[in-house]
Amino acid sequence: MRNDWLMPEITLLRENYATARSCEELMALFPRHTPNSVRRMAQKERLSRPFAGVVKFRPGRDRLLKLLEKYGSLTTEQIADHLDLTHRGAANIVREYRVDLRVVGWVPPPQKGKWAARFAIANGLPDVPKPFAPKGTRSGGGRRANPFAAAAGLVTVPTGQPGRIYEQDMTGESLQGRSRKLTEAA
Repeated sequence: MRNDWLMPEITLLRENYATARSCEELMALFPRHTPNSVRRMAQKERLSRPFAGVVKFRPGRDRLLKLLEKYGSLTTEQIADHLDLTHRGAANIVREYRVDLRVVGWVPPPQKGKWAARFAIANGLPDVPKPFAPKGTRSGGGRRANPFAAAAGLVTVPTGQPGRIYEQDMTGESLQGRSRKLTEAA
């Protein structure tokens, strides 16, 4: 059997949903409704209850700003070490309070990896731009010529570009001569 919610019940729910100490105390106010019915009506009214239980301490904006005042600029990895967090946790804190921070520099990756941003307290200046990857530069990012097309003479060989140089006779005479020398030596 379905019990519709009455207006006095809805106002009572609005007044007591966030402040009730326990679910039993809240359910005692609504004897006609089930716990699911109370939860659904609270969701429909966009009401919320404070989280129950032990709340884990999470470092926030103040701890992050004190840390940056003390040490100057730090990467997320260094922030994680100082606050005893994981790298992901430090990255989440930096992302959450990004308005209060600015990028003052970049740390190059040890091998192949991503550049790490060094964060400091924002002072009105814009962020330092991220350095280009070697692929993004004009010298390293250009499309390289096909060595076989260069050997065939279809494409001019680019000069001053690092890499292997292929010199090959496409007539086949030198290849036959090499194979003869190899068979005679054996």
